[in-house]
Amino acid sequence: FEILSSQLALERSQSQDVVAFAQRMIEDHQAAGEKMVVAASSEGLAPTSQLMPDHQAQLDSLAASAAGDFDGVYLGAQLAAH
Repeated sequence: FEILSSQLALERSQSQDVVAFAQRMIEDHQAAGEKMVVAASSEGLAPTSQLMPDHQAQLDSLAASAAGDFDGVYLGAQLAAH
């Protein structure tokens, strides 16, 4: 969710600060995801790439938000996720 919503922020945000934050979220979560895949693989597990239903609903809501509301909705979703 953090990566997908942040990629959406790169496309839709009207604030350079939000764009910078989104880029950092993508980089940090990609690095963490790579470590998780290694750890899971070492235990014989395969992480899923599908979003949980609540995260998909949040992403859909974010994508549907009005341009003027996007940054606030995105930042609120990131706060709630962390």
